[in-house]
Amino acid sequence: MLTVADCWGGAEIHTVALCRTLAARGAEVTIVQLGHDVYERGALNGCANIRLARVSAPRPLSDLTVLDWVRLFRKWKGTACLQPKGTFETVSTQFDLAARLSFKTFTTIEHLACPPMPPKSSRRYLGGLLPGLGAWWYRLLLPRYLRSLGPRRIICVSETVRTRLAQHCAFPLRKMVTVHNGIDSRAFRPSAESRRRIRDTWGIAQNALIFGSVGRFTVQKAHHLALAAFKQLVCKHPEQDLRWVLVGEGPLEQELVNIVRDAGLGERVQILGFTDRPWEVYSGLDFFVLSSVNEGLPLALLEAMACGCSPIATRVGGVPEVLDDSSLGWLVEPNDVPDLVSAMEAAALTLPDVRVQMGRRARGHVATRFDAETQYSRLADILQQEWKL
Repeated sequence: MLTVADCWGGAEIHTVALCRTLAARGAEVTIVQLGHDVYERGALNGCANIRLARVSAPRPLSDLTVLDWVRLFRKWKGTACLQPKGTFETVSTQFDLAARLSFKTFTTIEHLACPPMPPKSSRRYLGGLLPGLGAWWYRLLLPRYLRSLGPRRIICVSETVRTRLAQHCAFPLRKMVTVHNGIDSRAFRPSAESRRRIRDTWGIAQNALIFGSVGRFTVQKAHHLALAAFKQLVCKHPEQDLRWVLVGEGPLEQELVNIVRDAGLGERVQILGFTDRPWEVYSGLDFFVLSSVNEGLPLALLEAMACGCSPIATRVGGVPEVLDDSSLGWLVEPNDVPDLVSAMEAAALTLPDVRVQMGRRARGHVATRFDAETQYSRLADILQQEWKL
């Protein structure tokens, strides 16, 4: 398992769960961390058939040649190589080619929808009579397409990810398969006791209305837009005890702290660090807000819904594949603060009994359709068939 990650998140949780499933089936699994120690948080110590390794490359990963990668890969005698990709641009085409040459089979997992291609256009010649070829567009498409040549199988966490790769990167559909993410609804479940305890820990009244999120503090998650929407909501309803709890870590943490301070939201917003018990956080929230501008199929959304949180989420990636019924929560357009404010206001004005019913429907939906054991077993079946293990 060749990984490139600089902080803990959904892709890393997915990787650990998959490794556990494969190890339980007798596979020998090594998680190779290229550059950063992230998977120590995966609590893998003592797990049979799973070990961690870390490799420091001689130069930045983007500068390594095919030969450089082949030399690095010689350290492992594994038959199969699997690379979970947090973004479409993860590592390089040189990496893909080296992995294909160095292992019997090479598979990737695409966790995030690729950026869309710009509309194709070209100049016209001879007074507009002859169209040009639009060579610039093909030059942009080519490096994207080349990323499809290395892996024998490409696994996508949502149908949207798969469709985007076909439409905007010319990936062949025959190589790709969709396996949705899954969560353990026994671990992630509503708990009145956890709700009372975590709110006491936060110093927030039991009858306050809490919006919040759990995730990386990165540009992709667009937490700044959610905070902007929350400020407008507070201004529109100053009489309500509205709160915001943001849990996670990442490179934009200080920027978010500054946004909260400059917006005068210090008494209403708490930014907390990483937690290895996210189900307790979800129990304390009334509404889970996902303001991302890009996603594959976010585990945090599934986890929050399993805990009975009513979701408010942007229409990106595989999110509409989860919120496929308006009775489950609110879908809003990405980068649209007014739309987010409207959804949050509708949520804030929802009667408590209606909110509880929505949370129950959300939990039932993800427990049935996005069950971890089912999804990871299907994924392991595909991999083992590919690898012939």
